[in-house]
Amino acid sequence: MRRLFPLFLLLVPAQAAEVVHLFAAELRLDASGVLTVRERIAVTAEHERIRRGIYRDLLLAPADPFARGRIRVEILGALLDGRPVPYRVERSFRALRVYLGDPARYVPRGRHVYELRYRVEGAVRPGPELLWNVTGNDWAFPIERAEAVFYSAVSPTRLAAFVGAYGSRAEVPVQEEDGAYRARARDLPPGSALTLLARFPPGSLPVRSGGEPVGALLLALAGTLLALYLFAWRRLGKDPEGPPVIPRFHPPQGVSAPLARLLVTGRKDHRAFLAGVFELAQKGHLTLERGLTGYRIHRKNPETSALLPELRALFEALFQNRASLAVEREEAAALSAAQSALFEALGSRERDYLRKNGVPFWAGTLLSSLLLGLLAYRAAAGSFSFALVAALYSLTAALFGQSLLHRAALAWEAYRRVPGLAPLPRLFAALCYLTLLLALPLPAGFFALFLLGPKSALAVYALLLLNAVFGYLLPAYTKKGAAQRAHLLGLARYLAVTDEAELSRIGAPEDTPAHLEALFPFAVALGLEAPLARRLTRALARARERAEAVRTPVFTWYRGPELSPADPASLARVPTLLSRDLTRGFLAAYRRATAPENSGTGGGFSGGGVGGGGGGGW
Repeated sequence: MRRLFPLFLLLVPAQAAEVVHLFAAELRLDASGVLTVRERIAVTAEHERIRRGIYRDLLLAPADPFARGRIRVEILGALLDGRPVPYRVERSFRALRVYLGDPARYVPRGRHVYELRYRVEGAVRPGPELLWNVTGNDWAFPIERAEAVFYSAVSPTRLAAFVGAYGSRAEVPVQEEDGAYRARARDLPPGSALTLLARFPPGSLPVRSGGEPVGALLLALAGTLLALYLFAWRRLGKDPEGPPVIPRFHPPQGVSAPLARLLVTGRKDHRAFLAGVFELAQKGHLTLERGLTGYRIHRKNPETSALLPELRALFEALFQNRASLAVEREEAAALSAAQSALFEALGSRERDYLRKNGVPFWAGTLLSSLLLGLLAYRAAAGSFSFALVAALYSLTAALFGQSLLHRAALAWEAYRRVPGLAPLPRLFAALCYLTLLLALPLPAGFFALFLLGPKSALAVYALLLLNAVFGYLLPAYTKKGAAQRAHLLGLARYLAVTDEAELSRIGAPEDTPAHLEALFPFAVALGLEAPLARRLTRALARARERAEAVRTPVFTWYRGPELSPADPASLARVPTLLSRDLTRGFLAAYRRATAPENSGTGGGFSGGGVGGGGGGGW
């Protein structure tokens, strides 16, 4: 019986494997550098991968990601067994895929011959030379036989054909037959390709410039945008002359701690909210209590007519029909509403101090985004998704770059004018922000370099950088805003000083607990609570020596296990409480409460150049 088993196998019909029996390409290069390609692909369909037909991938850019140049492909027609067959084209960033076959029906099992014809512009690269990947490396099936027949209107000075995996330099013979050049290869496994290299006399064929005319136009547009931005900046964006920045020992009249943060840093954030809460507490309108489970805000004095608009808006939003509010997730909606009310009121007051001048910035940014989107659409051969990504990247780079430059300017200003803030870290932060700003347009610039050339890359980089820089430069302070900001910078300089000799040199008044407590909300707003706490340590020590601690209690608006105003000894913990427990602890609790819940021309080689791609069944 064992001897008869092989005989039974002979009775079982053998199933043919799906394979490319023949890949024959006819290439015709005319004197204008246009290449016309006719491919005949003989396959066996067994309804495994080849059901409705085959697809053919064509690379629009070289397989080497660092090679420059693109081609334009126009599909001329498709046949199946000598008759027209439906086809559709899908384009992506670096390739297009042509589906051959009727999507409504399966192709009959057995052997079939597909034919695809297309025209290629831009295949000739500097040299001039043509490096054409005939079959492509990414076929899903082995290729039993591959051959290329090349016709050229200009006689080549060198012809070579390479076969094998990507990068292989193994050659196969090229034979000349009646004005045509023929190369053949057999048994190409998936991943292998047949590639043709033809070199021509210098100047004999036109070479597409790789997008440099587009680059020159883009550079002209970047120069025009720079001129328009400079004109808008000179007319609208230059800050008026303000008073000199000298140490100031009291906040300016009519400026709250949250508004001080906005004028100095340009930020409406959690710290502005925290400074507003502390200022309301320091003015006697609320008290803070820290228990075992967290912080709680209690309403104290409901009379708000004397408060500045932003503080009044914050107070009213905090205590709508309630006497107290816990800083916990259960009260997240109320806390967020209070923050929004504060920010809205700050936005209304900001108009008196700062002109946004947003029209020139948004006009330039949106125009640049549209232009780069259209450029990406053209470079990616009609890929709408790539164009959309390019436009959104341009918009994001402008906004994020503006923020980076703003942060760098703030760090540099702190380095120059506020000596008590550890100058070297501030200088390092400014350099880091500037480095990130300069690196932000690089990805778009690299894409433009690989696809279009150095002029286009320089223009794209310049456009993105211009939008970011003038997004920062165009907003300008009013005369009132410049004066108040200079006053606040002087206050920041005073708050940052901890050396008593320096305080004496600048003529500062004696540090008393009451005076430093009054400045505490502004220190929080400007990020200077730590140096203020060190000075308060000395002031409280002097008060205890003079037995004044009980007569001049501080921070009576706070209740917690760390501090009891009735206990003079506990006042020694006030500096630590200010710089760590109260400011950082309250800020961390507030963020937790309001945070939303989590819910990749040289010689030739196999696979090089353009063309190529591959194919498979569908």
